Amino acid sequence: MVGPGDLLAIEVWKEDELTNDKVVVTPDGYIDFPLTGSIEVMDRTLSEVADRLVDRLREFIQDPIVTVELKESRSAQVQVYGEVKTQGPVPYRDRLSLVQAIGDAGGPEYRTAKFEAVHIVRGALDEPQLIALDLEYILEGVEKDVFLEPGDIVVVPPKYVTQFDRYVQQLLAPLAVASGTVGAAGGAAITGQ
Repeated sequence: MVGPGDLLAIEVWKEDELTNDKVVVTPDGYIDFPLTGSIEVMDRTLSEVADRLVDRLREFIQDPIVTVELKESRSAQVQVYGEVKTQGPVPYRDRLSLVQAIGDAGGPEYRTAKFEAVHIVRGALDEPQLIALDLEYILEGVEKDVFLEPGDIVVVPPKYVTQFDRYVQQLLAPLAVASGTVGAAGGAAITGQ
């Protein structure tokens, strides 16, 4: 199904001036295409979008043949959270793997990420399926990378020492601010593995 932000490639056979591989679906679910104007495509299959274009182009072209391809799905996403450089949504694309999604999120925070406890949350949140993975084994080629599905949530948890350090900083922050001796960012920093 086509959704907002998706990038489509539309080819009209023997009509090079109408072929465009950078057609973006608007936030309200429409595309603008030469001769046809604005066409609603939200929640339609690629073949349904092609059929709508054929119907509109018949006014201008005899027996048009239209091919619509999904170049990039920006409406379907996976979420990547935890110890990565940029947390949040990552656009889903066909055969998007765990390693690619983490890379799209800027990569793992090597100092703080707990590689052996990465997991994917899949399915409805009231009964999620949890898939536990060892990212280090995947990166070393010991285990196979996993393909993600739209809506998956990837969690790269922090190391125990990172959790402890953050807990201590939260405890000490009010004392440091009250005493005025340490900046508001916190006092002690515990480092190490």
